[in-house]
Amino acid sequence: WWRMGPPSLTSGFQKCEMGERRWGCPLHGMQGQPTLVYPGGDTGCMSGEAYAFAVYPGASDKLAFYFQGGGACWVANGAVGRQPVFHCTRDMDTALQTSGRGWGILNATNARNPFREWTIVEPLYCSGDAFVGHGDMTVGNETFKQRGFQNALAAKEWAAQHFRGVLSNFAVMGFSAGSLGTQSWAMSLLSAFSFRRGAVLLDSYAGLFPPSTQEAVIKEWGGCDTSLWPAAVRSMCHEGNLTVQYVGEETMRAFPDVAFGSIQSKGDGTQLWFYKGMAQSFGRAQDMGMTGPQFYARTNDIFVRYRSSSPNFAVYYIDGNHHCFLTSSDLVFKASTAGMAAPPPDDKPTLLEWVERLVGHRDCRSECDGPVEAPAPGRGSAAYCAQHLVSLPLEMRAGHHGRPWWKRPAPIKAHV
Repeated sequence: WWRMGPPSLTSGFQKCEMGERRWGCPLHGMQGQPTLVYPGGDTGCMSGEAYAFAVYPGASDKLAFYFQGGGACWVANGAVGRQPVFHCTRDMDTALQTSGRGWGILNATNARNPFREWTIVEPLYCSGDAFVGHGDMTVGNETFKQRGFQNALAAKEWAAQHFRGVLSNFAVMGFSAGSLGTQSWAMSLLSAFSFRRGAVLLDSYAGLFPPSTQEAVIKEWGGCDTSLWPAAVRSMCHEGNLTVQYVGEETMRAFPDVAFGSIQSKGDGTQLWFYKGMAQSFGRAQDMGMTGPQFYARTNDIFVRYRSSSPNFAVYYIDGNHHCFLTSSDLVFKASTAGMAAPPPDDKPTLLEWVERLVGHRDCRSECDGPVEAPAPGRGSAAYCAQHLVSLPLEMRAGHHGRPWWKRPAPIKAHV
């Protein structure tokens, strides 16, 4: 059985409880209205509340997963021992307030929005674990359940029941911490659906962390013990060697006919703040002084590595320190490589044009504003563009969807 409830006065979503049947809350029953789907089971928020993912009904042949952001909560092990860090969304009310409904790519009334006719499934975020966790975070006498893996899995299983045909377009996207979830879940989702044109888009999280910290946090979250990754990768995780970059690179190589892209501010203040916070929580004082130009250089390193192994990857660098673009109508519809204040360069697409090209597999390449220069350590400015990254066209190649990376020869080494 399933039950549809009236729209909430506070959230504007109607509600549906799936019940025990996997095909509950059908798309046609939503009648085109944004709906919160409560899957039950082992899903949940850190607050102890029942969990729901959001569905924005649209076309039956155009589907996007849009992983919400909202920080991270973890137990660090630094100079003062094990300490809890709470920098995440932990309840449904906050998740709903920051869902982006009606803004950016979730604004279905803006004719310029390339996703206005799509069905969008948004795994809401209240678990603090970048959608990979399945564990308990104990603080004193309190226990906070982190069920990000189960929450995302419920959204995937619902969509798999209701989108069984061949899609004309399929996309996996996420913003902030949702970008980390996107990288972790892209392989599973791309393997679960049939589509003619696919894209993966990361908004504002390159996954740059101090050495050995993200590996420890993924393990602490219980990410090593879920079915998201095969046994060989779970073993890597248990050994403390698994990073989101490894998973992202392997997914790009496994799906050479899917377009992968990243939207990144050169000096993203939120990413830099989390980098320093992670360093502090693990007692890595030597990493707490990272500057904006150093951060930009390190994200370049990540993206150059992606591009060197996968010609189906491109990045759109934006001058400034803004964090998250797809959720904001002011940013996604106005930003260019020159940022927000400067006029868009005549020879480069705006951010919105670039996103349309990436998703449509047409005339897309890495974009950046500034002189093209070779990498050099110790730069005091981010006014340049990496020589081995910009202007390289996005190249799609025929591939076999879902070919397991652990069965392919010469897997690349996980990077810090």
